[in-house]
Amino acid sequence: MSARRPRPEDLRKVIEIIIGGRSLRAACEQLGLDVSSTHKKIKASDRWRPQYQDARELRADYLLEQGVQICIAAAMKRKVDGIAIDAAGANAALSAIKWAVGRMDPKSEPPTRISVGFEDLAPEEIDRRLEALMGELGDEDREKFAVMLTKAQAPDEQAS
Repeated sequence: MSARRPRPEDLRKVIEIIIGGRSLRAACEQLGLDVSSTHKKIKASDRWRPQYQDARELRADYLLEQGVQICIAAAMKRKVDGIAIDAAGANAALSAIKWAVGRMDPKSEPPTRISVGFEDLAPEEIDRRLEALMGELGDEDREKFAVMLTKAQAPDEQAS
């Protein structure tokens, strides 16, 4: 089946899917729309262009939240969606998220460093440190987690 050009009623659905964390390409594939013509229609519309930009910013927030969850899972040696996450995997995922967020929301700075070097700490100490960090965050301040987690890294890493 070939992708079709978007109709006006499709654009609202595209925006909603992007807000939910998916890309424009994924939204178009889900709805059976041609990506190029959908993008052109959004960019040419005074109604949809600002909504698309807002959706991209919300998608960036969604991805940053995912990054926080991945980081916490790696630090606590837990699984995310049934998959074990180690420090190397978390760092690779976070690098990809930072790159994507930088493209989606150029007005906000992606985290510059997220450290998950807690391998030599006891699980109770990891829990204590992460609870203290999470207690300091508000719902809208998840980006600060990257800075706070770097400050809470293991003592031998702080010396370097």
